[in-house]
Amino acid sequence: MTWERRLAELGHDLERGNRIAAAPTVNFRYSGTSAPGRGVNGESPNASPAAVVRPGTNRMDRQLAFSTLSFPDRPLDRIIPAAPEMGYSGIELRTMAFGDPSAARAAASNWACEPADVDPHELAVRCTDARAIPLCLSTSISLHPADPFASSQAFSKLEYAMDLASRLGCRAVRAFVLQIDPGDNETKLVQRVARGMVRLLDRAVDQNLEIWLENAGGLSRARPWWHLANLIDHPLLGLIWNPLASLRAGESHAVSLPLLISALRMVRVADAVPPDLDEPAIPGQGGAEVHGLIKKLCGMGYQGWYAIEWNRYRYPHLTDAESVLTAASGWMGQQLEEIAESKTNPAAWGKKKLAALKAAAKADG
Repeated sequence: MTWERRLAELGHDLERGNRIAAAPTVNFRYSGTSAPGRGVNGESPNASPAAVVRPGTNRMDRQLAFSTLSFPDRPLDRIIPAAPEMGYSGIELRTMAFGDPSAARAAASNWACEPADVDPHELAVRCTDARAIPLCLSTSISLHPADPFASSQAFSKLEYAMDLASRLGCRAVRAFVLQIDPGDNETKLVQRVARGMVRLLDRAVDQNLEIWLENAGGLSRARPWWHLANLIDHPLLGLIWNPLASLRAGESHAVSLPLLISALRMVRVADAVPPDLDEPAIPGQGGAEVHGLIKKLCGMGYQGWYAIEWNRYRYPHLTDAESVLTAASGWMGQQLEEIAESKTNPAAWGKKKLAALKAAAKADG
């Protein structure tokens, strides 16, 4: 059966509301008998996303990352050395090079950390010296357009971004699927993105690169991403999940995480001031259920990255990023350690929590 026919059948399944997960899995690139090239970090491209275990990624590891959006006015040669000092091993390199030209020109005046302007060798040396990983080249490219010409342009931009990410030594490149255009629908959109991704994922194999798509805008809920991940079923396709975006769209962690856990590569740890969740808050101090999010992820065996969100590019009035990110990495470490201890030694953990509650009650009088 050709993959074009399978796409049509799966689209029909979506229209009827059937579950794609119950259908036979389709792998567009690999038959399972050969592996032309290797995946990121030397992994076998035939491994399923759930089976991929990167070096040093056991349950206790703190795979923490932050975005250069936290430091829009700092050059990369100042951001990279600060990463380990703040408690981070991964850096998400945000680029403005592939967005709308007018927006890129407007950004130039207050954007000092453009990775497209950096010598790749120099970046690699700085990251090696700092023991920091250039984790992901994050673009503003959206693959949603229904217009054939606009759609072709979007995928061409992503292809150029993949070339840049490969030269910079990034593990992945990030894109969006932001909305459903008028006259389009979710089924057509998922099928169109799947078709376009097939060729790019073939290219990603040769570039030792992954492609990560992130929920945002009109596609913030889990369902279309679950459809897309099941439809493509490629080990080099991953998801960046922004739980705050799904909460704003009315979907809880309990709904989205079980659907997507096997495809997740990075989860944004973002908090916001209740009840509207519009204004950013320091992680753990807002109303976005961040502690519950981390607990659920650990309970499901999540082994990917946590990206602390503190976007001073979009919200320039926010507190200095260095102090917030340093405190957030310590808080995240404490959360992960407590969750791990509650599983490995529940009795000792219970006594410790009880003692902490008693101390707090005594302090309150």
